[in-house]
Amino acid sequence: MDKAAIEKELKDYFVAFGRKEIQLKNQIEKAERAQYEQLKDFAVGLIEMIDGLDRKIERQNNKEEEEESKEARKALKTLINMRKKMLRLLDRFGIRPIVFPDNQLIESYAKVLGSEPSRDHQDREILRIILPGYMQASQIIRQAEVIVVKN
Repeated sequence: MDKAAIEKELKDYFVAFGRKEIQLKNQIEKAERAQYEQLKDFAVGLIEMIDGLDRKIERQNNKEEEEESKEARKALKTLINMRKKMLRLLDRFGIRPIVFPDNQLIESYAKVLGSEPSRDHQDREILRIILPGYMQASQIIRQAEVIVVKN
């Protein structure tokens, strides 16, 4: 075999190797995206359950203490513990509630549901979080739903 033929065979081998490497990298990225989407779907379902628990806990906390029975207090404690366990499960996957430093709106992290005037707060400051948002690293799992100040 002459030198030119060997160089051509070697070049063809490297081209085929490069194509195979790109193909394998694409397959890995596709599998990682699918895995992330499955985790996101699971997390959103769990977050919706946490939202339901939050509403139930809030309603229970707003009831008059005289109305509360020992069973009702025990049930409330159970709900609170379930909520904590769900949040810990999300945390194990790196999914955490979104934090807004100094209550300042970060538009990509929140959906603004409404605005209210307030002399005590700056424009675009978050007055209330209606639904908390969640993130995994820099990926938003669910945007927060908020009410902001508009003067």
